[in-house]
Amino acid sequence: MNPFFYKLYPAAVVLLEMESAEAMQKLLERFKDCPRVINIFKTIGGYNLIALVVAENQDILESISVEKCSLRSSAGIRRSEFYPIGDIYFTLFLPIREHLTHKEKHIAPCNVDCKPCTQYLNGKCVGCPVTIHYKGTL
Repeated sequence: MNPFFYKLYPAAVVLLEMESAEAMQKLLERFKDCPRVINIFKTIGGYNLIALVVAENQDILESISVEKCSLRSSAGIRRSEFYPIGDIYFTLFLPIREHLTHKEKHIAPCNVDCKPCTQYLNGKCVGCPVTIHYKGTL
């Protein structure tokens, strides 16, 4: 098995309706190196993007659904939906991207500093896994 497959819960599906192709491109660029964004799918329909995100626990999932590091906090979003995933029926493993193990940056790939974040300071989020501030177990 690939060493970068971890059993992680919780996870969520994020639906995003972008205002423009330019806004979509900026969001994709902002989150291309985010360790919690497993996949982003471009779609045709009411929502232009669907993302699969993971977190170490429920508090962190809540943080990444509403804080500055959230996909939903990006400019150019008309509307969004956030659906936490319950049971996974066909596989318990989600592919985590390799750069998750590099804890050397001060600022997260989405350009957010975890250190002053209220959720981080209150112990409800362990920070971004690629930063020196990360306090999690990955």
